[in-house]
Amino acid sequence: MVNWGVEITEMARYDKQLDKHFIPPQLMSYWHHLFDDDLSRPYVINAHDGDRAIEQINFVIMERPYGRFLFAMPFIGYGCYLNIEHKEEASAILSVLEEFAISNDCLTMSVSTHPLQALRIDDMLDFPFVHHNHCQMLPIAGKHPFQRLSTKHRKSFRNEISHFRRESDLVVDREPTRAHFDMWYDVYLKLCGTHGTVPQTKELFLRYWEQSKVGNIDFWVLRNDDEVAGGIFCAKGRRIIDYNTSAFDPDLGKLSCTTVVLNEYFNHLLEEDVTFFNMQSSKRLGDGTYNYKRRWQPFLAWHDIYSKNLVEIDHIREIPLEAIKRDLPGCYVLPYEIWEANQNG
Repeated sequence: MVNWGVEITEMARYDKQLDKHFIPPQLMSYWHHLFDDDLSRPYVINAHDGDRAIEQINFVIMERPYGRFLFAMPFIGYGCYLNIEHKEEASAILSVLEEFAISNDCLTMSVSTHPLQALRIDDMLDFPFVHHNHCQMLPIAGKHPFQRLSTKHRKSFRNEISHFRRESDLVVDREPTRAHFDMWYDVYLKLCGTHGTVPQTKELFLRYWEQSKVGNIDFWVLRNDDEVAGGIFCAKGRRIIDYNTSAFDPDLGKLSCTTVVLNEYFNHLLEEDVTFFNMQSSKRLGDGTYNYKRRWQPFLAWHDIYSKNLVEIDHIREIPLEAIKRDLPGCYVLPYEIWEANQNG
């Protein structure tokens, strides 16, 4: 006999407790604050038995001039972390989620699973498009990563830190001010320009900074009295931390700023109940970012981003791909090949 139900609630009003050993940051109650704008509506859909949430998916409906889109979740986000023993409940959630997307006139819906999740969701709901994405997961569990490295790799990092201390007057600041945040964002824009990537809005990162002031997100910068050289945003879950964003002045590459900040941050995590530090993905396996993270010896994990069109595909193709990239950065809509195939055809 089924004794559970499915409901959808605005994320800001959601008050049920998810009973899991690991909870990604995207499923924590504070996450709705990151979408505090008129064009984003964050929700939670869950299977529950009273006050206890058995499974849940967090998602956002985002509105743009050419239509609405459902993402679970946008940006650096995993919309769900489903247990394999709850397949029936997860299947019900996905079915209701699709109905909700259609009733809200969404053009597409996308669901991103967590790399620690074993349950595949394409067995429960038809998704014509699946993108397999990697991440690099670093075990912590009371040990600084240096303790797991070979002598050679550990010495390499320590040489970088020693060089930094000799050549720089920059220090790690764990509680940056709003003015420091503004300077960090300028560094972030400079880095995006160097790499030719589309930046996220300042408003989004400002909401990250606001959450750092109440302890939900860590924002650490490297600075002196005159400038901010860069910094990191790390989002807190239950026993897992996400390395959300890192940006350092590209002109200071020889100072190994990232190594210096991460080393201190890992020392900090030894005081916390953290099992994994999710270093996230890179553009591609083997690129510079991937190889840097690999030096810390994380293990390679995979997750899936499932997406589907809820209207005729030709209607979506009419939206310029450049508009999608510009207006929905960090959001997986549909594979870009759909537009490219249309252009080639």
